[in-house]
Amino acid sequence: MKRFLLFFLSCSYIVLAMGQGQNPLRAFYNADSSRIGYKDMHGKIVIPATINANFGMPEKFTDLVSVIDMDSEASDSYFMNAQGRKFGRDSLHFFDNTPDCEQEGFIRFHDRNTDLVGFFNAAGSEQVPAMYSAVTPMHNGMFVALKGAKKQHEGDDKEHYSWSGGKQILVSANNEVLINDFPYLGEVNYYAMDISEAPHVGPEWVSLKGENGKYYNFIHYEKEFKHLLNGLLQQGINKQTMASHCADSIVSWNEDKQEWIFTASSQFLDQHMTKLENLFQKVRDGQSLSTQTMISQGGFNNFIFDSPAYHQYLDNCGQTNDFRYPTMIVYFGAEEGGDPQQQSAEFLRTAQGYKLHMVTFSKK
Repeated sequence: MKRFLLFFLSCSYIVLAMGQGQNPLRAFYNADSSRIGYKDMHGKIVIPATINANFGMPEKFTDLVSVIDMDSEASDSYFMNAQGRKFGRDSLHFFDNTPDCEQEGFIRFHDRNTDLVGFFNAAGSEQVPAMYSAVTPMHNGMFVALKGAKKQHEGDDKEHYSWSGGKQILVSANNEVLINDFPYLGEVNYYAMDISEAPHVGPEWVSLKGENGKYYNFIHYEKEFKHLLNGLLQQGINKQTMASHCADSIVSWNEDKQEWIFTASSQFLDQHMTKLENLFQKVRDGQSLSTQTMISQGGFNNFIFDSPAYHQYLDNCGQTNDFRYPTMIVYFGAEEGGDPQQQSAEFLRTAQGYKLHMVTFSKK
């Protein structure tokens, strides 16, 4: 399948032309569920159920999938595309013992001979040669690459390592260097990147000059969230201001039942608004956010939030898509002289903005 990247400079956005997009292949199993295959949206078998089902095959994939196929006599690892073509044997890319998942029609591969990484496209061709020490997954037709770094192994088993030296760069899916010295920014929104003649001005923006002389402007997730939270504090934290910043339901821990409880947000605010107001009072400095406030970025817990309503925030392999849908956790500290448990409010970034979806109160 032919892939291409369009740079609409007239409206200053990078846009990736997607492939099969919304019609992933769905897994099915043989009679004893020991083997897995995939069918298309019409139920037609595209890939027969011949792959060992015991090694973490995803329930769906759109363009590409990492395959570990082992039995008692032989083992095999390779990539496979949606037409059933196998390629890239013995070059799976792993992170934390998990093989890579497709992103935007691309998947990372690892050249064992050179110990470098690149990307395959949906046709099974090398979209980006294995020339980088490390790369992030593809995000809006871009990836961050570390080039020329050295592995510093920790311990004798060489399983854990860190990187030394090298240069971090921002690269397009066509392997064109966009920004030659890309500093660590914390997490930014690659999907809302804007290219302009001058840097953007505003509390949530980070602007960097590219190789083309233009500025690449990114929304910084933490700065964006702090800006939102400051606005809420200035309005005043109450039921009216919080209502539009809540998910449909909010989860909290029930100490008596020893389980997570989902409560409709309107009901949750009715029951707990006083507690929330007291918590947010802890992070105020007048009508603004205290500079001492602790905010942490992460991803929502897909073991707690496992209903179909949350599947839109996962990739095809069932992992949280933190680059696109991060969470921001506000930590309020423990209650003085009481329960030492950290209290927090967690907001999930959705297409409709940040939504409160999880709260941890003191056990008292």
